[in-house]
Formats: sequence, C-alpha cells, structure tokens
Amino acid sequence: MRSLVIQICILAVILPFSTVSQTSDGSGTGPVAAAGNAAADAARGIKVVGGTQIILQMPTVIGERYKIQSAEDLTWPNPQDETDFVVATDTTWNFQVTVPANINQRFFRLVRRPADPVGPATDTEAARFLTQATYGTTTDAITELKNLGYAGWLDQQFAASNDRFLPYVQANSNGSGRAPRHDLFWLQVVNGDDQLRQRLAFALSQIFVVSDIAYTLGNAQYGMANYWDIMRDQAFGNYRELLKEVTLNPVMGLWLSHVQNEKADLVRNIRPDENFAREILQLFTIGLHELEMDGRVRLDVSGDPIPTYDQDIVQEFAKVFTGWHFNSADNWSDIFYGQDRVNPMRSFEAFHDRTAKTLLRGEVIPAEIGAPEDIDRALDNIFAHPNVPPFVSKQLIQRLVTSNPTPAYVRRVAQVFADNGNGERGDLRAVTRAILLDEEARFGHQTVANFGKLREPVLRLSHVFRAFSLTPGRQSQNGVFNTASPALPLLDGDTGQAVLRAKSVFNFYQPDYSPLGPVKDAGLVAPEFEIASENNVIATASRIARQIQYYYSGSDDNALNQSVINIDREIALAADTGQLLDHLDVLLMSGAMTPAFRTILAGHLNDLPSDAEGRSQRARDAITLIVSSPEYLVQM
Repeated sequence: MRSLVIQICILAVILPFSTVSQTSDGSGTGPVAAAGNAAADAARGIKVVGGTQIILQMPTVIGERYKIQSAEDLTWPNPQDETDFVVATDTTWNFQVTVPANINQRFFRLVRRPADPVGPATDTEAARFLTQATYGTTTDAITELKNLGYAGWLDQQFAASNDRFLPYVQANSNGSGRAPRHDLFWLQVVNGDDQLRQRLAFALSQIFVVSDIAYTLGNAQYGMANYWDIMRDQAFGNYRELLKEVTLNPVMGLWLSHVQNEKADLVRNIRPDENFAREILQLFTIGLHELEMDGRVRLDVSGDPIPTYDQDIVQEFAKVFTGWHFNSADNWSDIFYGQDRVNPMRSFEAFHDRTAKTLLRGEVIPAEIGAPEDIDRALDNIFAHPNVPPFVSKQLIQRLVTSNPTPAYVRRVAQVFADNGNGERGDLRAVTRAILLDEEARFGHQTVANFGKLREPVLRLSHVFRAFSLTPGRQSQNGVFNTASPALPLLDGDTGQAVLRAKSVFNFYQPDYSPLGPVKDAGLVAPEFEIASENNVIATASRIARQIQYYYSGSDDNALNQSVINIDREIALAADTGQLLDHLDVLLMSGAMTPAFRTILAGHLNDLPSDAEGRSQRARDAITLIVSSPEYLVQM
C-alpha cells in the first residue's frame, strides 16, 4: 500500500472510504473516528473534526486517476480538488488527512476523475467547445469537430497556417490609417481556418496590452500589425519567449515608455523610467499579491495579502530596462519620429545601468552586465516566480471559458503551465489544451455554480458573422467587409472594444472587476461588465440587429451593396417554428435555451405569417431576439 498526505484545502463516481484510525498527534494508533457508517457516508463525505488526523483507506483501480475533495459542509460549497494522482501498482491506498485545530471540521470524499473527453457526443457539446475555442460556432464546424474529436481538432488547429498581418498592412496602408489592420482582422475572424490561434492571440493581447487610441501608435500601424503578428506567432509558443519579444518590441517601448530609457544621471536629474518595470510585474506575469497554485491570494499571519514586490524592486527592474532605442536609431539622441516601429529595439550600452540589481526573491544580477544579458536574467527571474502559472492560467481561462473558475480548475491548468509533462514551463500549446479539455470547461455548466462569462462585444459580432456567413457587399474594395455604418474599423465607438484599441494598459476591463449588485455581493467577478455601459449595450445590440434585419442576402437591392449575412437556411426552416428554434438553440446558444425563453420566442414567431415574407421575418426576428437576450449574453 502507498500513503498520500493531503494538505487541507477547500472542494463523480464517489468511492467508499474505510476509516482506519485517528489520533490527535498523527501517530495513527488511536480510536476510530466517529464518522458514522462509512459506506452510507461515502457519497456525502467523511467528517473529520479539527485538531485531528485520520487514515482513510480506499480501494482503487490500477491505471485510473483520482482526486480527493474536501469542503466545509455536506452541501459541498465551492469544492476543490487536490492534486491528481494515478494508481500505478496497488489496488488499496491509505490517505492521511489532517484538519488543523483552528478549523471546526472538514468533510472528505474520493472521486474517480474521468478520462479526458474524446469528442463531443452531441451537436450541443460541439457547439459549446467551439464557442470557447473559436470566434463563433458554425454548422460546418460542428460537423468537423464531431468527425475529428477534440484531440484531432486541436492538432489540426495547432498545425493551421499562420497568415501574417504586416505584409497586408504594408501593401494597403501608408502606415497611418488603421482601417487595413482591422479589415484583415475581421476577414480572418470570419473566414480563417486558424480559429484557435486567433482566439489565443486575442486573449494574450488583453494581457500584453498596447493600444493605438493615441496619436503616436495610431500613426504606427506597421508596428501595430507586427505586434499582432507576435501575439499570433506565440499563441502556441512559450510564455517566456513571448515575454522577451514583447519587452523588446518598439510598440511596447512607446506604449510603456522604456524606449530611450536611460540610466540615472543625478546631475541631469534623470532616473530610469519605471513604467514598464511596474507593468511587467503587475499585469504581465505575477500580479500584486502572492498566489497559491490555485489562484487564491496568500495571506500572512495577520490575514493580509502578501505583496509580490515593493517600490524598491520596481526601481531595480527599471535599471534593467535601460539603454534600449529603436533599431533604426543611429544615435541615442535620435528623436522618435520616423524610427523603426517593427524590428526589436537595440541596446546602447553607454546608457545602460551596469550596477548590480536585486530582483524578486532576493536574486542579484551582478554589476557590469550588458543590456541584453540583463534583460535575459531579469526575465528568467520573473518567469521563475511561482505566481506566473496561476496568474496567467486564470486569465486565459477567463478569456475563453468562465469568469469564475474554481480554484481546482485554475490549479490543474497552472500545473500544466509549470510543467507540460516534459519539463517545459510556459508551454502555451499545452496550457490551451488543458484549458479546453478540462472537465470544468466541458461540463462546468452542469456541475459548477455561477459558471460562464459575459460575451464580449467583438465575440458577439463575430459569432453572428460566422454563423451566418458574412460576405463582402457589391461595393466592397479589395474584398473586405464593407458593413453598414459604423464600419468595422470604427467599431469600438459603438461597442467599447476593438482589437488593440483598449483605453489603457489595464485592458478593456480588469480581470477582477465586479459590478455592484448580486455579483459583487456573492464575491464573484464579471470582467466584461466593465465595458457594458448603457451606451455600449444599446449601440452593440442595435448594430447587430440592423445587420440581421436589413443587411441579409434576401434583402433589397440597395442593401446588397453592403456586407450581408446569409440566412437562407433559417428562412427555409422557419416554416416550422420548432425546427427553427432547435437549429438556433444549437448554433447560437449551445443548447442552453430555457423552456421559458423558447415559449416566448415561439409565441412571437407563430404570430407571424407563414408565407415567404413571413418566414423571412420569423428567421430574422428569432436570430435578433436570441442574440439580444440575457440568456445568450452569458456564454455557458
């Protein structure tokens, strides 16, 4: 028999425990715990009182995976998993659990962890996966996913070609207008085969934020296109490599002001700029407070969060990021105008701080180290911090799957970030696979309270465009989508969101944003609500409704000059309201339509005529009402 010591934390075939022994000192020779009938309690949990230790014995199956769960009471609020384990040789395991004296009691149970899902069994399961992994479900994508299975689909996406933005923007722009960059973004979102790469790039761009809302980067569209290419290139790469590319990128150098950042000169009253040094710690890697592997904040003996760094550390990192200028600069004094915004910045050693630097966790970079090596040592120091796996993993889960992942979900993904199974830390391909195939991603809508996330405006539009095959209108130039006003490059004016157009370094919304009311009262977060202002909500809904109601393939001749969606299939189904709603429930809501909502929709649709014009109105109204509904807006 083997022994596994379980450290206390919070949490499904339930397996019976046998209580072997319990003592207050952990010696294992005391009387049996008063746990009641072990077999009867197995599904509910075995109670262990505070200040004691108990040995629980359990039959297992060789080769299968298990997890121990613990919780405060038998309702199993917010249960958490312990680290997975696989039974290798023995068929009986002993589990030693300890409850500290300051805790009244804890309940424990054993769960056999299901194998990774092979593939969707139904269209609704396929649609849920595609909602998380792409810019929107399509009927063809559902069929493809069911044929390939999850692993096959992921492998196909990892191998999909990566079409770069910079050549297109250079060919269609003088570097100042942002329209070509946004035009290509939407073409690839709607028609691109590399859907998963694009979703990961969008998620990463909301961590490594840059924005062209201000004049300097607004007139640096070659640089902005190249920055987006970096997000795409590294979407399945390594987080440490991405950190370095971002650090030396001239667009980031402008955005966070470490381009032309020079060492201290007290005579000239110059001190290193701290902007990038602070944000690489706070926003890109470790956050403000120390974290457990499951993303929960660590507390000191007084119950206060433990800071990850202080101002002295920021100042030390600021010295690291000195001595870098545009790649095209001939001299340190060269001004910004006309410089290379695409290629990595290069070092000017005379302006780099070569003093020793004390970094995170007391690590010291010795004096007289050049700028490139200083950067590498500093990034290694940050990347090795234990906060990085849970900090990054939780945000990626929030962007793809759910705003409030359980600590167990965060831990499972963070463990993959820390080690992909082959000793590699920061493997984003492995992390992506772990996020999407996790049991909580696949079945959390059925098993986890408060599961889901508010759909972002970009993803609401992209879903409609993809589901109903948006095509360029007859007056389109260069084959781009020429949607009705506002044009896609100006979309953020209506919605509050467009790629690389956040209003600050804190993204469109912060990952811990919690709107006042029931969400905040429950201790939950809902990041996307930070841009759900009255104006944005109404303007986004109106923008989508106008596209559906007027700019569709069967509309009048004038509408066809603009980009249109194709709803011919839905119009054909509208002869039977039930068939239309069945179809749209899968395509738009991944099977989450409630009976009450369906009844409301059916009542309205059945009041419309069943002739050709009536069927068209039925289809358009059904789509419009669904994508404007609260049930749709919360991605499950």
